[in-house]
Amino acid sequence: MTTSLKVSPTFTGPNYHVQAASLQFREIQNIVDQPMQMLAAFMNVTDVAALAVIQQAIAFLRQEFGEAENGIKWRPEFVTHHG
Repeated sequence: MTTSLKVSPTFTGPNYHVQAASLQFREIQNIVDQPMQMLAAFMNVTDVAALAVIQQAIAFLRQEFGEAENGIKWRPEFVTHHG
């Protein structure tokens, strides 16, 4: 839906063509919304970057403190002595 506010009609003559100024509310809305959309896009980029850093930190911690792939399995050994 395009809403326009026309100041005056268009005039055409043999040597001139005058078109009245008009105000397109859709264009104004786009201009008003553009900074908000840019802020949202910036916030999205920073969120994605922060998520990547967090995922790398978690992967590092899992590698450093996780279970060893070739570790020795320890278990208690109960030995009785007959005497």
